Amino acid sequence: MTERKPDRQSGLLGGLQATTRAQGRGEPKIGVDEFMSVAERFGFSPATLAKIRAAAEAEDMGEGPFLANYYAKLPETKVQAMERVAREMFGVKYAIALSSGTGALHSAFVAAGVGPGTEVICPAIGFFATAAAVVQSNGVPIFCDVDESLHMDPTKIEALITPRTVAIAPTHVMGGVANMEAIVAVARKHNLRVVEDVAQSCGGTYKGKWVGTWGDLGCFSISAYKIVGGGEGGLLITDEERLWERANGLAECGGLWRPVRFAPPRYEGELYCGTNYRLSELEAAVDVVQLQRMPETVARFRAVKRQVLEGLKTYREITPQLLNDPDGEVGYRVRFSRKPSNWEPRS
Repeated sequence: MTERKPDRQSGLLGGLQATTRAQGRGEPKIGVDEFMSVAERFGFSPATLAKIRAAAEAEDMGEGPFLANYYAKLPETKVQAMERVAREMFGVKYAIALSSGTGALHSAFVAAGVGPGTEVICPAIGFFATAAAVVQSNGVPIFCDVDESLHMDPTKIEALITPRTVAIAPTHVMGGVANMEAIVAVARKHNLRVVEDVAQSCGGTYKGKWVGTWGDLGCFSISAYKIVGGGEGGLLITDEERLWERANGLAECGGLWRPVRFAPPRYEGELYCGTNYRLSELEAAVDVVQLQRMPETVARFRAVKRQVLEGLKTYREITPQLLNDPDGEVGYRVRFSRKPSNWEPRS
């Protein structure tokens, strides 16, 4: 039952509300059963699950949780907390939590100006998503050879630059780090954007500086298969406000991120057709904890790798992978290449 009053002016515009109070209370949309479904994924025993259910049912859940980033009645949502932790940890001005590392790359490339008729220089070794996100942005990936570190060879980049090139996308592969100082130098010389793919090396550094902060945009995969993450998620960081706005434009359906969604464009090119790469609150609740633990996780990997390397013998025809920064790599892979005694480099 509700009590109605005359609606002299729309309640949305500050006038009287159509209803002033409500009687009765419905069940929350999301309640105990949904909570128990999440608890089951943690592998608790049936006996423990029964205790958790009893405790949950004893609580008054009110309207139930709101598991989206927008409009949540909290001082800080888990998505916002994850973005704050990323800004603080990496020392950047802007961070966007996204549904995947691929979504972060797609958003970053569009923000960097990739589109029809443009090219992006990508490494010849790396995960499919780097080049795929260029294609998804309507650009063309141009593959650059790698050196013995398995990362983009900075000496091979300039020969690939054309008037259509808009960005270089170094990928930090398998816990290693690319030679960012040399790559950034080439990019600045030719006025190109640098989009770092840090999906496999979150927590790595090059010359004491976080990878992901050397370029104009850093993209991370925050997923179950990576150093940081528990399910599927992504992260984009940058120091440039306009790049942050452009990336949000793609990730947030064009303009949902704006202070006033339906306001006219504030500058040319602000509004364009985007898609939806939003991260859910449930993913962010796990990922924010994982991100906070990242330094100690990486330190543990590095310590174990040092122990392994100290116990290995040296063989003439087996060469360890070249490391651009032995102290900065994450350290979850030990790789070697075999060179026969009669091996000679190609001319």
